[in-house]
Order: sequence, then structure tokens, then C-alpha cells
Amino acid sequence: MPTLNANPATHKVSLGTIFYDGSCSLCQKEIASLKRAGCALDLKDIHTEDNLPASKQVLLKQLHAITGSGEIFIGFDANLFMWRHGHYAWLARMTSLPGLYTLTKAAYNSWAKWRYVSRYGRSNSCEPCSKPLARGNGSSR
Repeated sequence: MPTLNANPATHKVSLGTIFYDGSCSLCQKEIASLKRAGCALDLKDIHTEDNLPASKQVLLKQLHAITGSGEIFIGFDANLFMWRHGHYAWLARMTSLPGLYTLTKAAYNSWAKWRYVSRYGRSNSCEPCSKPLARGNGSSR
């Protein structure tokens, strides 16, 4: 099973690092918005970054975040982490509410799978990289 290299020294993180798909127009807009707001996160396009914490295929499937302390967030939880440290803290608080969190996370997972398949082909759900990755001990909520 692939694992993420969550060593903060390797990725020179500040508050944390976001690994995003720089060829995705929605991702580009979100990252541009964070940069304009002066976000203190390191924002890494996985298409141009050489030092990746996992395979490119794994990272393309969902957003990934590694905190400054090495905690890992994947998918919707990575979005919550990014929003909390950007200018969407209000959105992170709202979508973290019980019930709404579950629905929003399910919607993100469906969207992420659709996005991956539509951009990069078959989901390859039988490959080892589609198995859950090691995550941080704490909840992002």
C-alpha cells in the first residue's frame, strides 16, 4: 500500500502543504484565490513538483494536505484544513457540522472520483493506490 512521506523537514512546510492538481480548472481557481489572500500554506502543483509524498496517481485522486506537524489530511478533510488556513474559515466551520460534514464529504468523494475518471481515464479501483492511505491521528473536524 502506498504511504505518504509526512516528514515536514522534507517538504519545508510552514503551517502545512497542499498538494493539488494544477491542470484542474477548479483547483487552479481555488489556489489562485488562496494566493491572492496571502495564505500561509505551501501550495504545490503535483504536475510540477519533484518531491512528492506519494505517487502522482494517488495524489491526483483527491486533494492532499500535510500539516506543519506531519499530520495528513486527504480529500474533503484536506479541503477543510486548507479552508481553515485560507479565507474560507467560515465555510470550514459550516461544513464541519455533524450531518452536513457527512453529506459534504460524500459529495466531495463522488465529485473527486468523477473528476479523476473524466480527466485521467478509468478509476483503476483495483489498484493498491486506491486503498485508504495512512491519515493523521486527529480528526480534522
